[in-house]
Amino acid sequence: MTQRGQSAAVRIDIVPSSARSVAAVRWRHLEQTSDGLGLTNSWAWLAAWLTYYGDRVPHCFVFGMKGNTDIGAALVTSGTIRIKWIAVPSVHLGTAGEPEAESTYVQRNRLLVSADQLDNFAAGLIKVIAQRPWSRFNLDGMVPAHASALVRAGRAIGLQWDVDPQPSPTFAFPLAAEHGHPDVISALGPNTRYSIRRSLRLLGPLTTEWAQTPDEAHDILRDLIGLHQQRWTRRGAPGAFARERKAQYHAALIDELVPRGELVAFRVKQNEKTVGALLSLVEDGYLLSYKCGFAEYPEDNRLKPGLITHALCMEESRQRGFVGYDFLTGDVPYKRQLANTERVVSWASADRGPRMQVIHGVRVLCRQPPIRSLLLRGEAVIQARR
Repeated sequence: MTQRGQSAAVRIDIVPSSARSVAAVRWRHLEQTSDGLGLTNSWAWLAAWLTYYGDRVPHCFVFGMKGNTDIGAALVTSGTIRIKWIAVPSVHLGTAGEPEAESTYVQRNRLLVSADQLDNFAAGLIKVIAQRPWSRFNLDGMVPAHASALVRAGRAIGLQWDVDPQPSPTFAFPLAAEHGHPDVISALGPNTRYSIRRSLRLLGPLTTEWAQTPDEAHDILRDLIGLHQQRWTRRGAPGAFARERKAQYHAALIDELVPRGELVAFRVKQNEKTVGALLSLVEDGYLLSYKCGFAEYPEDNRLKPGLITHALCMEESRQRGFVGYDFLTGDVPYKRQLANTERVVSWASADRGPRMQVIHGVRVLCRQPPIRSLLLRGEAVIQARR
């Protein structure tokens, strides 16, 4: 049922996808004994993802062992990414590797391992990954310590990292630190305060809902998906929920995580009209803003449904004892307006093989001034004809 390999520090045990129930028992036991448990390395998180993507994404479970004791675990997945017009086989850690149109964009991704065993397990895990067929190895949205440990382990066996760990800022607001202000809105910048208070005044009385049960959260999710898809399809984009599988996956997250207090669904309404809806994850006392949907008010651009919804959710989170509010990656104006600090996640990739050598060669060639000039002129001609 399992394959075994050796590393200098740990024995590696590979459990195939067909033995998921075996992996689940071991994973849950490790959760109880490891001090490295977060959200995205919990079996509850994996179970929802595996239900909807396990049949689409080849995967296996890798356990690091000392003696007969599991000291680390990772989900290893295989996928295909496109670089320009070329399909490239890839390998990923955690809940990643989905088809691009269905990507769940995992963030704060991590291995299940205690801090004192991180380097040992990373070394064994990298040796397993090096034996798999791939042209690109991606570290997707990982906590910096785990990304750094994996990069070090990769370098030790000769992996060439195309991109070193790049800390991507996630804009955040430390709720517990704002003791000098009566509420969240008062702690924001003057322009943001003005925009929010004006919007609240123009909209009139609003009600807020913080889902207490999965059924209440499902009702909010339906509103969120409707608003999100309306906004993006009007802009000619597919939206995050264009594929039914994505909607089903988020519904599964609700069923798995709401009873554990690890997912929050929040809604703001003006009478019967939904102003905004949020789906947020919970980790280490932070609310992680994961998915959102907002009403549009084209007749009055003074109304800011996104700012209002987030600000009211931030205030509710403060009152409920959360220590911070994290908007996750993506540098968009409203995140800067509502944040006053940054956290980070890391991204990195290693490339190998002739296919990637060709891609890198073409990139270098295209950066040469004569070729770049021709390409830019060609793009200008194409745009003019559209």
